[in-house]
Amino acid sequence: MSPLSIIVAVILVVGLFGINVWLYRANQATPVPEGCEDLTPQCATCGIVDCAIRSKQRKGEENGNR
Repeated sequence: MSPLSIIVAVILVVGLFGINVWLYRANQATPVPEGCEDLTPQCATCGIVDCAIRSKQRKGEENGNR
């Protein structure tokens, strides 16, 4: 491998990482749309039986916390 190809590879990796960090920060700075502040899952419409959220809700129902 030539030193030039190593430099190009490092520049590409650093550039992709930088784009990822920039997009993450831009996403965090985006305000939450109205009506989406407190979304709760509607497990009655979901077909996944062993979902972590559904199992937490069932534990709450069994303990009377709901």
